[in-house]
Amino acid sequence: MDNYKELDRVLSQPYLGDAFYDADVEYVMDVLLPSLKQGEWCALGACLEEKSSLYKYKLAYCIEGYDTSNAFNILMNLILCHDKNILEEVLHLTIRNIGNS
Repeated sequence: MDNYKELDRVLSQPYLGDAFYDADVEYVMDVLLPSLKQGEWCALGACLEEKSSLYKYKLAYCIEGYDTSNAFNILMNLILCHDKNILEEVLHLTIRNIGNS
């Protein structure tokens, strides 16, 4: 679960302003997400309830356009969260992804 731990570490980092988008989005999208094994996707989905809204937002942002059933399941888990901003972002990303399929 090294890739999951690294993904969790990156998404948990407190960033100022747009630093996350400038520094780590490509790393998450191009390296970490494609490297996750099935068990790591499951661990990621299982931990979401305890994660911060910012963590969830960053994850949703990185999953955009990632076309797998695992990514779709994560987005569905995020839709069930109680944070209005996260819900709006995830719904927006989900609708865009469905439109691109």
